[in-house]
Formats: sequence, C-alpha cells, structure tokens
Amino acid sequence: KSVNGGKDWESINASNVHVDHHKIWVNPNNSQHLIIGNDGGVNISYDGGKNYIKCNQPSVGQFYTVAVDEAIPYNVYGGLQDNGVWKGSSQQVETPNWHQSGQYGFEMILGGDGMKVQIDSRDNETVYTGYQFGHYYRFSPDEQGLYIHPKHKLGEAHLRWNWQTPFVISRHQEDVVYMGSNRFHRSLDQGATWTALGPDLTRGAKTGDVPYGTLTCIEESPNHFGWIAVGSDDGYIHISKDGGQNWKRVSDDLPQNLWVSRLEWSVHNDDVIYATLNGYRYDHFDAYVYKSEDGGDTWKRIGTDLPKEPVNALVEDTQNPNLIFVGTDHGLYCSLDQGTHFMKMKGGLPEVPVHDLVIQDVAEELVVATHGRSIWIAPISMLRNPSESSQVYPMEGLYLGSFQPVTNSWCDNGSLVVPWHFYLAQTGSFSITLKNQEGEIIWNASFPERKKGYYTEILNFGELRGSEIAAGQYEIVLSSGEGEVKAYLVIE
Repeated sequence: KSVNGGKDWESINASNVHVDHHKIWVNPNNSQHLIIGNDGGVNISYDGGKNYIKCNQPSVGQFYTVAVDEAIPYNVYGGLQDNGVWKGSSQQVETPNWHQSGQYGFEMILGGDGMKVQIDSRDNETVYTGYQFGHYYRFSPDEQGLYIHPKHKLGEAHLRWNWQTPFVISRHQEDVVYMGSNRFHRSLDQGATWTALGPDLTRGAKTGDVPYGTLTCIEESPNHFGWIAVGSDDGYIHISKDGGQNWKRVSDDLPQNLWVSRLEWSVHNDDVIYATLNGYRYDHFDAYVYKSEDGGDTWKRIGTDLPKEPVNALVEDTQNPNLIFVGTDHGLYCSLDQGTHFMKMKGGLPEVPVHDLVIQDVAEELVVATHGRSIWIAPISMLRNPSESSQVYPMEGLYLGSFQPVTNSWCDNGSLVVPWHFYLAQTGSFSITLKNQEGEIIWNASFPERKKGYYTEILNFGELRGSEIAAGQYEIVLSSGEGEVKAYLVIE
C-alpha cells in the first residue's frame, strides 16, 4: 500500500493471508475496507490491511489429487493448488467450530503445490507425497521427510518432470514404488534408490514455460506384479509386462497428441484397460474415454453419451465390474454397464471440475477431489448392487429433534425435510405416497417423466409440521408403470 501516490510502499500482507494475489477491491465509500482474492481464497480487511478475516465459506479448495488409507475410520489425503498436502478424518464435518476448540480437523503434511499422495497400507502411517515437478518425500513415524527425487546420471540428458508427477506404490510389494519423468523410474527400497528403466516414453521435449514431453500417469495391474501402463502429456501409452524392462506402445490407433489424463487396469479382467484423454489444451472439448479388452492392442470408444467436456479422472469399482465413475471439467458421472451409458451424479455436488477419484472399499464410499469446491464423499453401496426393478432405499438416522421449527425462505417452518434414494428401472412418470403407522395416507405427490437411473431427492412434506410428527415407522411408496415398491422411514 502507498499513501503518497506511489512514492513509498509498505506490505499489507498478514500471517493469515495467502500469496499469489489476483484481485483487490477497495470500498469506494471507505478506503479502509478491502477485499482480496488470492490462491488461498478470500480475505477481508476493515483497517486498511493491518488485520484480515480469512473467509472459508464456501469451501473453495482446488484439489489436484485425493487418496485414502485403510484406517477405521479412514483418513482422506489431498494435494491442493498452491496450498500443500493435507490429511484429515473422513468423518470430519466442515464447520467453523474449530475456531472455538482450537482443534482443526485436517493437518498439513507438506507445502507448495500439493501433488499425488500414496499411503503404505501395511501401517497406514508411511506416506509418500510431494510438490510440483517431481519433488517427492517419504514420511514415516521414524523419519519426517526423506527426499526421494530420482536424478539423471552423469552424462545423461536432464529428466523432464510433469507439474503433476505420477507416483505409485506397487499393490503387490509396498517396498516397490514407481515414478515417472519422461522415463519410468522404479525403486525397490521405498524410494531410497532409483533405477530408470526403458527409454524416453514420450514424443520428446518441447520448449515452453514448463516441461513438456513428460509422463502423466502410471498404473500397475492389480492382478499382476510388474504389469505397468504409463501415459504421457503428448498422447503416448506404453505397456510393460516385465516391470519396466521392455515397453510396447499401444496408443497408435487413438487420437494423437492429447494429454493422457488417466489409465485404469481392471481388477476383474486382466486384459481390460481404461484410458481417458484430455484435449482442452488443443481446443478439443470432447469426452475421450476408451476401453481395451486385449491389453491395449485395440481400443473402442465408450461414454459417447457424455457431454462435450474434458475428462480428468476414471475409476473402476473393485466389487462390481460394470460400475465405473468418470470425472470431467463440469462434474461426476456414473456408468452401470462398463461405460456404454452414463448418468450424472448430483446430490448437491456443484458444477465444478473433478480432478481425481478414489474408492474406499470397506466404507463403500467414493471420494471426489474437485478443483474449486474441495472434497466430497458419496456412498456407493446401492450402485454396487443394482436392482433389476425400481427400488426405494431405507432411510435411517432421522430424529424428532431434527424437525424443530426453523425460519428460512426455502421450506415451511419445522416441516419434515427428508433425503431419500430410489432407482427407476424404466423411464416414466411416478408418484410418492407417505403412510403413517395406521396405514393412512398423510402425504402424496406426482412427478413428471424421468429417465431410468438412480436418484437422490430432498422431499419437503409441506403440511407435516414437526410438532405433528410422532416417533415410529412410516411407509413410503413409489408407484410407477412397473407397479409399487416401498421402503420404511423410521423416526426415532
């Protein structure tokens, strides 16, 4: 800030203000009132920059990656744009209460631009992570931050590292870790020493602001140790079946020069591999999703009903071979038939880029990293076990105390507002009926035609005030062209 027309300047940063500022607004009626937008969000000052409020609502974290461990309850790890790497319980509910308690639910592991995280499942405490351009570290109870960045040998060309360098722990032997520059690197001792295997697996370097001609993803088969697939930022996909000693290029029949954003080797079939390509850097705003059923020799395009938006992530469910999820620049999509058809997953998730996906098997939850609205978690047990007919799913955890009168513009004071889940086995209209313990109809509504698929709805039973609701079991009935299906709404 300058108070003499620019002759002299003083910094008005503060300890709770992030760097990399993009916008400042000065109140035209009060020059002491400032609003700053930066890589950490929004800050507000009422005293000309001496003190600031840090605004965390809504949550606007830009997550590049997300990972989970196998603790109970499990922890969520994520790398953010210019906000480091963080860890916290999956049970954490975002609330400003920590200002009072002093106990924030997440802790920072590393600074910089937070990148990929891998957790050793043998102890759930050894964590690998890093910041941009391949600067990775190993954290464990015995050592806090062993630098494990591979280096080129004397006389060799310098290595090129992608901004989001791929790093993977082997699913079969967790002392073995893999890392990608423009070459493939393997360590047999948790990153202490490295060997570069094979040649340059890209089309080669290009000049520019950041390294180009780099590996973007590494995937090891969940069924075979040493079966490795790698993808590059210039469209190459290579496969090795001997731990990286020899490589076969399998991308010649795919669209060329596009960014390989994800590779996923199926757990259900050794020969099935999924690949997503991202073309927005070349003005290709389309959803490029491919599937190979012969180990990469041939590919067929799937997800042709996805909207024309770049694809960033794909994950296959480990329990149901037909269930896959895709993250794009505008949201999250689900397929129940291995990608032949997709439906959008909503449930309150904003229209925001989804950059990474991971499934926590025991909890049966999908963890979604968005680039702009932080991390979201969705239950997927019903998707793992699809019904052949329409279905209403039981609703639990409702208490009389949750229906106390409230005042807002969105619902009647104290009315019964219930989230519920259902599946329509065929496209059509339907109606909903709510019956009390005596079998009397106390609420009903009709809905226009909807497509076949799973739905989550928030139903506001308008005339049912909280004071009129008794504890007990209520019957909710869905009527469609198939007939009637029902579930029970239990209020405790």
